Amino acid sequence: MKKFAMIVFLICVALITTSCNSTKVFYYGSNFGNEIKATYTYFTGTEKKNIGLKEGDVLRMEYESVVNEGTLTLSLLIQTMR
Repeated sequence: MKKFAMIVFLICVALITTSCNSTKVFYYGSNFGNEIKATYTYFTGTEKKNIGLKEGDVLRMEYESVVNEGTLTLSLLIQTMR
């Protein structure tokens, strides 16, 4: 039974890693309100959050990360609507 479960697991991982442009292995995340939270073993791709602000609003960003392999890039893009 353990061998069967391992085969199913490996097939699922293979399907996940080859079926799209991003890869998420052991990924758990949430994107509610004004927050993005995620934990993962392996991740390639992009997580994105659009936040609407009015003039005078303050944007506060907090992050915590541990990168054991590869790189992590955090970007803040500001688009003004006129």
